[in-house]
Amino acid sequence: MEDQRVSVEQLKQVMAADFERLAEQVAQALNAAKDGHIIADTEELVRDANAVFREQMYTKAIGLLQSQQEAFSPRPEGLRNKGKQQTTHLTVNGRLSVRRTVYWSASSGTVVPTDQWLGLTEHRFSPGVREMCCREALHCSFEVASDNLQRTAQLSLAGRSQREVVENDGAGGADGPAKGIVAAGLYGSRVYRADADHGGRWSDGPDGDRSAKAKASGHGVGQADQTRAALDRCRGPAPAG
Repeated sequence: MEDQRVSVEQLKQVMAADFERLAEQVAQALNAAKDGHIIADTEELVRDANAVFREQMYTKAIGLLQSQQEAFSPRPEGLRNKGKQQTTHLTVNGRLSVRRTVYWSASSGTVVPTDQWLGLTEHRFSPGVREMCCREALHCSFEVASDNLQRTAQLSLAGRSQREVVENDGAGGADGPAKGIVAAGLYGSRVYRADADHGGRWSDGPDGDRSAKAKASGHGVGQADQTRAALDRCRGPAPAG
C-alpha cells in the first residue's frame, strides 16, 4: 500500500463540482457586499463556504486513499463480511465520514481493518481536536470552551464531550497531543477526574471554573512555560529561530 497514493489529478476530478460551488458562493458574497463594508459583508460568508469545502475535500481525499488501500488489501481470513457501515470522526478539517467494511467472527468479535488503518479505533476525536479541547479548557469552563471552539475553529463539540476529552487526555490516559497539557497548566500536579472531587465547587456557570481551578492548582491557570513544556513533550520542541 505504500506506493498507492492519491494524485493531484484524482483530487481535481472528484472536487471539480465542489470547487465550482465554492467559487460561486465567494463571488456571490463579494457581489452582494456594500461599498465601505466589503470585508464585514463577506468574511463570514467566505469562511463558512471554505469550511464546507475543506471538510468535503478531506473526506473525499481520505476516500480515494481508502479505495486504493482496500483494492490492494486481502480479505481477512476466517472472518464473516458484515457489509458496509458508516462512521464519523471529528477532525480539525471537519467531520470525516467513512464507509467501510465490517468483519466478524465468534473468536475475534467485530473487526474493522479500515478503522485500524486510519487510526480510528482508540478515540472519537482526532489528535488535533483533542489538543484544541485541552488548550481552550485551560482558561474557561467547558461550556465556554465549547462555544470558543465553534467560533474560532468551526468545530461543533458539546461541553460535556469536551470535558470527557480533557479528563481522558489530560490525565495521561493517552499518548496523544493533549497528554500533560491539562496536568501542567490547569490543575497543577494532579488532574482531578470529576467535579465531584471538589465537592461541587466547579461548575459551568456565569463565572466558569477558573477561580476554582486556580485554587486547586495552587498557582493559577495555564502558565505559559508549563504549557510549552507539555507541548514539547507531546509534539517535540519548536524549531529554533
